[in-house]
Formats: sequence, C-alpha cells, structure tokens
Amino acid sequence: MKYILVTLSIFFLSSCNRLNTNNSYDYFFEIEFAGEINRVQGFYADNWMTGPNVCWGNTQTMKFSITDITADNYISGQNMSMIISFDNAQLGSNTGTILNGTFLGYYIGSYLESLGVYTAGSGMAVHGFCENGPTDWGNGYSNQGKISNINITDLGKSGGNTTLKGSYQSILYFNSGTGANDYDIPVPIRIEFSAVRP
Repeated sequence: MKYILVTLSIFFLSSCNRLNTNNSYDYFFEIEFAGEINRVQGFYADNWMTGPNVCWGNTQTMKFSITDITADNYISGQNMSMIISFDNAQLGSNTGTILNGTFLGYYIGSYLESLGVYTAGSGMAVHGFCENGPTDWGNGYSNQGKISNINITDLGKSGGNTTLKGSYQSILYFNSGTGANDYDIPVPIRIEFSAVRP
C-alpha cells in the first residue's frame, strides 16, 4: 500500500511539474486540440498583448497564440493561434465565432489532413468546421465557425489588471469533402482561459 501511495504521489507531482500549472500567475489559456495541450500563463507585467505568446480578451474578442516556445510564458503545446469573437458577451452561456483563418498552426493542419479533412487541391487542409454535426455541406457552411455554450464566469474590467474568465468544450465537425461535402469528421476541443483585459 505504501508503495502504491509513493508511486501515485510521484506520478501526480511529475504531471503537475510537466505542465507547471500552479496558481502563481495572473493570466492563462489552455487549449486542448488534436492531442495537444497548448498552454500559456504569465503575469500582468509581461508583454501579454504584443509579445510572442498572447492571451488577451474583452467583451468583443479574445486572442490566444503561441509563436515562441522559448518565451517565459510558454508552458506546453505547439505554435498555434485562435481568435474568438463574442456575439454579446455576458456572464453565463454565450455564443460566438472562431474567426475563419485564425485557428491555425502547423500541427493543426497536419493533424486535420491525417484525418482526411478536405484540402481543396491545395495540399493544405481547409479548416472550415461547424459545431453541430455531422451535417450536410449547406448547413455546415452556413454555420461555419459558430460556437455556443462559451461559459463566461467573470467579465473583468478594462485596464490591464483584471481578466475575462471562462471555458468552452465541444466537438467540432470538419469538412471531409466526400459525397455531399459533409461536415462529418469529429474533433473534440476544450478551452479554458483567464485572459487579460486591455
């Protein structure tokens, strides 16, 4: 029994160490997609809005990116970026859009291509997706990028020393380009954030 407890303790400590997700930070985002946990965390004094890895948001738009894995606020993951716009941000459940062309990253494109996501003959996966699927091309295209149930728990206040807090979790359906061009390739996504209010 003692051996099991020691083993579990070592496993728990090494897992926490690997992601360094302790509570000594002011802002963070964590996006789990394509088998990767992409995480940035830092302090208000950091260059959180214009630095290589950004994490900011207001009641209209949020931006998350990793463009330098050697930066101090990098924790895990690969180069990627995402911009989310809100329809009308309020506390509780919200709707919005992952803006077309902003959900990017080399590993994201490679992963989607490996699943058979439509490439339009360009050799690069077309990252169009819809949240409610599987569905046909017409419905998928008209709802492309739209997301729902973005749970906002704190709107913060503008000024740079508060954060917009919330989470989102769903399954996104990407376009396979087969048959009627159905949006039928499911990929789970999970987002948690405490984004600095500029």
